[in-house]
Amino acid sequence: MRPGDWVVVAELATPAFSVKNPESYQVASPLPLPLPSTLLGGLMRGASLLGSCTGGIASQSCIKKTGRIVKAAAPLSKPGQILGVEWEVVLRRLRKVLEPDSEEGSTRENRGNRVLDELSRISDALLRGYITPYNPVYAVFVARGRDNANRIEKALWYIDRLGDSESLVSARPVGRCQLAEFRSKSVNTPVALDSAVGGSFTVVYAPARAGRTGRTRRSEAIAIAMPVKKEAVERGYVLVYSEIEVEGSVYGCSVEGIDGRINVAVHESFHEVSGYGIWMPA
Repeated sequence: MRPGDWVVVAELATPAFSVKNPESYQVASPLPLPLPSTLLGGLMRGASLLGSCTGGIASQSCIKKTGRIVKAAAPLSKPGQILGVEWEVVLRRLRKVLEPDSEEGSTRENRGNRVLDELSRISDALLRGYITPYNPVYAVFVARGRDNANRIEKALWYIDRLGDSESLVSARPVGRCQLAEFRSKSVNTPVALDSAVGGSFTVVYAPARAGRTGRTRRSEAIAIAMPVKKEAVERGYVLVYSEIEVEGSVYGCSVEGIDGRINVAVHESFHEVSGYGIWMPA
């Protein structure tokens, strides 16, 4: 990150979303905010639907072309505002149905009329956690130049999911601004845990960085401080946006939203944190 970079602030409205904690097993507990890689994946989908790349959102074409317009992405907090509540539901899903490489799955897909005992062999149930936001979720995308900020804003309209297949979302750009150096030592975006020196935050582990070959190693995962905390209420707790105190340079700007000004404050290592979970060009 450096002063003068253009950032696009987006509003993500959703009744509920679930971004699975990569460290969870069997019970799919949700992260309080989407990972940077989740937001980058959504932007890749937008680029794919616009015809900017070919081969689907997971193709090297989409990864490279999206990486040419965006440097980084991350959720954005509004300190002191309530994010929402967490709840759980039991989902039943079918396995080996949509995988084209699975002979068993493709056979059943073409057969059409499945009997009950066949469904029982490919169905599964899991406990999945969701976040219901009281207010819109905000995200920030750092563009590679002012012209690419226009491309990001167009792609944002096509983001329709924020996590699993049930996490439908309506996205829209709020505004754009240029980063400038801040005297403040607090940020409202995720930072590497090593850079956090104070404030209130939640620690999550981002997936390992994926290389050009798509291979990852678990040892490359990074601990990230998310600007959100839990506050106790009469019957449980709510998730509340917070700020993180950091060491090093802080850059920021603000845009005018529907409910007032939205401030952006990012740490100098913002690009490194945002790159985890998916390979992006430096």
